[in-house]
Amino acid sequence: MKKEIFINIEIEDFMDLVRNCVREEIQEIVKNNENTELMKASEVCEYLKISKVTFLKWVKQGKIVGYHLGTRLFFKKSEIINALIDRNDNNK
Repeated sequence: MKKEIFINIEIEDFMDLVRNCVREEIQEIVKNNENTELMKASEVCEYLKISKVTFLKWVKQGKIVGYHLGTRLFFKKSEIINALIDRNDNNK
């Protein structure tokens, strides 16, 4: 038997509820996967669908942290995802 719940809720409150649920699920996935995949700058730009200028600005502002391996600079995918979550939290 299906249970149905009807409540009166403002659209903004509902949207916040959905955002929080999605955010928690993403954080749990990241936490469980411990995704340490390394990405090059060009891959990060493609993944985030941002320009190289925006990417470099975010690196300079410390929003994205890079790691040097030899002479090359790499970025952890898990940290990129966390930066997106933090950015979303700050835009509320």
